[in-house]
Amino acid sequence: MRTQQKESFAENRKRMQSMLVSTLGQMETDTDTDVQPAAQSAAAQAAIAAAPEPHKLNVHKDGLEPQFRIKAALIEGESVRDKLNNLSMMLDGKIAPTRKPFMRKMQLDDVTEAYIVIPVGDTESIAQAESLKVKHFDDDGTETSHPLQRLTSTEDNKEKARSVEVNSLRFNTTEGAVRAAFSRWGEIEFVRMRLSTSGKTASATVYFTSTVSVERLKDDGKTMVFIGNDTGRIIRRGTEMIPFKPTLDCKAVGLPAGCTANHLEEMNTKHGVAYINMFIHPQRHHRPREAYLSFTSQEAHDKFRAATFTINGNPVSIVPIEIKACLSCGSISHLIKDCEARTQQRQRIAVRKELTTRPVREIFSSNANNKRYNGPMPKAVVTVQSAARGATSYGNIVKQGLQTKAKANT
Repeated sequence: MRTQQKESFAENRKRMQSMLVSTLGQMETDTDTDVQPAAQSAAAQAAIAAAPEPHKLNVHKDGLEPQFRIKAALIEGESVRDKLNNLSMMLDGKIAPTRKPFMRKMQLDDVTEAYIVIPVGDTESIAQAESLKVKHFDDDGTETSHPLQRLTSTEDNKEKARSVEVNSLRFNTTEGAVRAAFSRWGEIEFVRMRLSTSGKTASATVYFTSTVSVERLKDDGKTMVFIGNDTGRIIRRGTEMIPFKPTLDCKAVGLPAGCTANHLEEMNTKHGVAYINMFIHPQRHHRPREAYLSFTSQEAHDKFRAATFTINGNPVSIVPIEIKACLSCGSISHLIKDCEARTQQRQRIAVRKELTTRPVREIFSSNANNKRYNGPMPKAVVTVQSAARGATSYGNIVKQGLQTKAKANT
């Protein structure tokens, strides 16, 4: 049985290899036994090198990925998802998009309209898209045909010139918060929000009504924006990309508890820090006492490293990004597992929990049936109660408890 399966597998493998070679026009007949395997391999490699690549990406001469557009109003469907699904069904078997079609608002004829953009890559799909027409029925029942139009680099740059792109936002950042942060530079037409693949961060593209707003933002030299207690990195201002240099990144450690990016705004406005990121730890759900700093020039980086900083009287250390710091106190001398401040904090939390679940009046209860309270008090509770009552020993605490009980009985 196994022998037959092996023979069948070998025959199928040989047949598939023969089919692959035959598509290259280099297959020899089964009766030809004079060709050596090495010669066949060399011939196949030569055929592969000389054969055309039908699915090679055909980049447009202006450098833009080949994309076609159609007005969203011409596609049936009530919601955006319905329109995209209906268009995908129309294109099925005719065009092979490199990625999913997406909705994009563009101001092409001095009127902002929603378009569906279809990215394509292979030459066959491009030829099909250029000849494809979409049928649409008007309100009076008249049938019209509308061809897919090529999205040119001029049209794309016209849209980019009036927009700003920002990333590294918190995953729950709202469109309203982004509008409020950018509205001081001019009137905003619309904001397009996107969530990252991991779901941890978000990005946004802000479209202004004119390019004047983008020029104002450039004149201010803005490379980051404050949104609540968080920040966003501006990576594009119009057609200009912000040249962040990851090799110059560093971080500030030893920040005081409760510090947010807003407390570090002077680093951005006065000391040339291009971007400040204080992320929330995904497992601990709080901000570590450190901030990641980015720069766009070596000069700004060197000038910043030469300065000294204090926040609320606490000295702040600037260290390379590779240096690890304690996530609790921010010290670089130890990690969180060896942090004494964190250990003391956890003890205080345990004591507070013990006092909440076991009130003092129940601890000193004399009810014989309630034996669970007749045992000795935890040492941590004794220490806290001693400080609260002014007592110095466990005996004093018991004595005060008995006095309280006697007063209650009288």
